[in-house]
Amino acid sequence: MATVNINGTSFYYHEAGSGEPLLLIPGTAFTADVWDRVFDALARDYRTIAYDRRAYQRSQGSPPPTADYTRQQGKDIAALLQAVDAIPANLLGWSSGCIYALYATLIHPNCTKHLLLYEPPLYLLRYVEFSGFQTLITMNVFKVMCRKQAAVETFLRSVLVYDDGRNSYDHLSPELRAQVVANTDTILAELVGLTRDALKNEPKPDSLSTQVRVSATLLMGKQSPLPMKKAGENLARILHDAPIIWLPESSHLAQIDQPNHFLEGVHSALERR
Repeated sequence: MATVNINGTSFYYHEAGSGEPLLLIPGTAFTADVWDRVFDALARDYRTIAYDRRAYQRSQGSPPPTADYTRQQGKDIAALLQAVDAIPANLLGWSSGCIYALYATLIHPNCTKHLLLYEPPLYLLRYVEFSGFQTLITMNVFKVMCRKQAAVETFLRSVLVYDDGRNSYDHLSPELRAQVVANTDTILAELVGLTRDALKNEPKPDSLSTQVRVSATLLMGKQSPLPMKKAGENLARILHDAPIIWLPESSHLAQIDQPNHFLEGVHSALERR
């Protein structure tokens, strides 16, 4: 198991392949293992690196303070790339991992070669429908009742849904489900940090537009719920009308559910730069 020490904290990572570095940044609740179905294929063309974020599974440390959660994730990305001599890298963020990729680019612009953002939830609250607010209320009720795992499952079912009602949560492997359970407290701390950021400290669109100077491509699932699609389209406009690649038959977990479509999207994005 490969680890790297960053400012006194041990981070788990694994890598394979050669060529341009490609860092895979997982979203809330998941670890490096969420990329397993696409990792080897990506490593045929790129030096592909996956890691467990701070306080998740095989990485050490505590979740960052709520007020600094998202920025610390960005700092971790830049420090990891520096430690493994992979600057500049293509950053492939998924879900909240997109937000952390953007923060890494804002804080350390030299660490990023190209941004690939798969379903970024930045500014999502602007588009959330009534059912989304019901989910937030249900999660908080479960937390008050000390039913932490139920709160996490409620969150995951809300983000892993298809527009036809199917849900990727129902098909998660036993190994990934066990990791979710093991990381319950870290997940809930992350959700608090992300919510605070969304309400009080989101980067201003003008700042993103002027300060993110590398090219970006968005990946979006054609069968994702409408609020996620709207959030992605909004961010694409902010990032100088960044191109959007729509993944067929896909929602929010295409790297597991539709790996071939996901790989085609990533290769297309990196070939277009």
